[in-house]
Amino acid sequence: MLRDVDFTCAALTRTAFPDSRLTGTDFSRATMDRVDLRGAEPGIIFDPSSLRGAVVTAGQLVEMAPLPAGSPGILVEDG
Repeated sequence: MLRDVDFTCAALTRTAFPDSRLTGTDFSRATMDRVDLRGAEPGIIFDPSSLRGAVVTAGQLVEMAPLPAGSPGILVEDG
């Protein structure tokens, strides 16, 4: 579990959070390149542009509402 971790302004590359709970984790203004959030339990703090470069499932995208579904740079993959 990652609780209240602050990744504000972090540069994350090819990082995964399998089977993680991201309660209160802050990705605001972070830059991501193929950061795999599939398998992670939401609870993150973000602005839509901070998830550019993230990989999420369709179910996670729904849970992250009100994130605009068409935010550029967010890859939605199931499986």
